[in-house]
Amino acid sequence: MKRALWVLMLAAACGEPIQPRSTVQQNAIAKSDFDGVWYFRQTVVGVPRGRAVLGRLHLPR
Repeated sequence: MKRALWVLMLAAACGEPIQPRSTVQQNAIAKSDFDGVWYFRQTVVGVPRGRAVLGRLHLPR
């Protein structure tokens, strides 16, 4: 009985190999497209209403 189980498992393991699946989205951008110099601007988030006027942060004096 054990021998038949081993033979069955070995036969199942000798099946056709599974093709690799691509998980990259369609129209993906290559990493090399992002090479070069990048600039950023710091953003303030979570300021209470009335403290930010025209994009500037008014701090108490």
